Amino acid sequence: DLIVKFAGYGFNKSHSAAYAMITFYTSFLKYYYPTEFMAAILTLEKNNTDKVVKYVDELKRLDIELRPPNINRSLLVFQADEIEGKKVVFFGMGAIKGAGDVAINSVIKSRNDGGELRDMSDFLSRIDGSKVNKEVIESLIKSGAFDDFGHSRKALLTQIEEIIDTAKRAGEARKMAMNSLFGDTEEMTHVKIDIVDMEEFDLLELLAF
Repeated sequence: DLIVKFAGYGFNKSHSAAYAMITFYTSFLKYYYPTEFMAAILTLEKNNTDKVVKYVDELKRLDIELRPPNINRSLLVFQADEIEGKKVVFFGMGAIKGAGDVAINSVIKSRNDGGELRDMSDFLSRIDGSKVNKEVIESLIKSGAFDDFGHSRKALLTQIEEIIDTAKRAGEARKMAMNSLFGDTEEMTHVKIDIVDMEEFDLLELLAF
């Protein structure tokens, strides 16, 4: 009814026809491919937090699970995926405030080149520290991207300085390895960090992040 009412004065016929086609296409896609459609529309608006929130609410209404960012599964954009036969949407790491496309693409490249990131030490050994800085790592921690590594977010945030220092050591090791006869060995460029486990933040703090 609203469309008919608006069409009475809003557009000329050529404009109305084009909008009708777009309405048909998007309605078809949303009905038959809801997971892919919602992933695409979230990606389109990933830099607009208000719209992302609105579409996340729509996912809930459609009973489609939105999985939090995951350092080994998420891409730059939101993507449709399937876990144990259930369709889900993975939150795109490029939509995390404070992360940035350049940094996230760098993380994804290191993951594509060397396979799954096994733990925090492996992550810090393989990232490009000139692109993935402290702010990026903090944003990834707060969003839960590292949750699969088995550390609480509180532990990682509390030890952020040690994490950044380890990332710097990894960068220096890679520079030294480039000039070494045995520079392509993993032993030369792999760094180790021991995260001291801590109790997690309470739920309200996690939600605020």
